[in-house]
Amino acid sequence: MIWIVYDNERIKKNRDFVDMLKKLFAEENIKTKLVFAENIKRYKQFPKVAIMRTDIFETSKFLESHNVKTCNNSKIAEICNDKYKTYQYLKENGVDVVDTQEYTTDAKLSYPVVVKSKFGHGGSEVYLINNQQELCYLADRYNKNSLIIQPLVDAGKDKRTYVINNKPVISMLRTSKVDFRSNFSLGGKAEKSDLTKEEKALIDKVLKLFHFDFAGIDIIYKNGKPYINEIEDVVGSRMVYQHTNYDIIKDYVKHIKNIYKGILK
Repeated sequence: MIWIVYDNERIKKNRDFVDMLKKLFAEENIKTKLVFAENIKRYKQFPKVAIMRTDIFETSKFLESHNVKTCNNSKIAEICNDKYKTYQYLKENGVDVVDTQEYTTDAKLSYPVVVKSKFGHGGSEVYLINNQQELCYLADRYNKNSLIIQPLVDAGKDKRTYVINNKPVISMLRTSKVDFRSNFSLGGKAEKSDLTKEEKALIDKVLKLFHFDFAGIDIIYKNGKPYINEIEDVVGSRMVYQHTNYDIIKDYVKHIKNIYKGILK
């Protein structure tokens, strides 16, 4: 048995992903069960492997304390679902990242800037701020401790590299002519794109710091130079299926099957 762990909020948009996982595992004669993170402590028996599709890192830690192999693990869940922790960790380990600071009322800024929630996903809670008045208005709507500030870099362009078993499997260039954000979910265009030598070196630095079962590493550009922007722990795959012939979830299931079979031996 393999658990597929979601939280109540994420499952609303991801039923198709769950159905795909269940179907592919059934073809391999492996049983799966959809489990909700909010209910995890009610269980008395646990699986050998859990596919983590929630950003609640405490859930991963709880399962790991019961000898469950979590994919992705709790280190990834704790760091990569917090944009400021991601920035700090990567910078401390010599990875090129765009300068990022936490929101303070006395921050000295050169507008325009980009303000983000530390915990947003898919381009949500990301704002282009042009002056102090706009910043104050935004800060009043949020928990100020949850906001980070970055300079505006090359707008409307980024590249996501999908990783399975800590190896890059496909990269997608996302662009937008109508928004400074290039997210596919916000109407940006997407196309398969090879990594440049510089981009690959940047990705390789990140892969030395974690072991991803399935994740997305996002690169942005400042005057054409690549920087790591974010790491998507609970990564989506819609644009891969819409713009390529690559069955990425099938490869992910193969990877999980190998883990599962290895544990049962």
